[in-house]
Amino acid sequence: MATKIAAHLAIIIILPCHIAGAASLVAPCDDTILTINRKAELPPGVLSTLGFEMADRDEPFQKTDVILQEEPRPPFYRFMSAQQMSCRLYVNYERGGRGYGQDTALFELIDSRWILRRAR
Repeated sequence: MATKIAAHLAIIIILPCHIAGAASLVAPCDDTILTINRKAELPPGVLSTLGFEMADRDEPFQKTDVILQEEPRPPFYRFMSAQQMSCRLYVNYERGGRGYGQDTALFELIDSRWILRRAR
């Protein structure tokens, strides 16, 4: 009987987390390490906080400073992956244009909001 009650309580506790963030994956702020492989899996608001458009992995992006005549022009940034460790989220992305590079943005979960701490 106690096992059935515990199972029902687990469903009640876990279910709201999945409903609230159905499109995104968010691990609790513990030692869980979560790898995110698609932009759509990022928590809401993370990409808009960066302030620039970003292609998803395997999508075209403006890797060099040669301006393409494509319409619409692809973005200069492309999402690679993200890792959530405890209450920190590391978003790895490629930066095109003059001097291709790879950068990481660091977010921290504070009061249920992802706050940008560093973008490089």
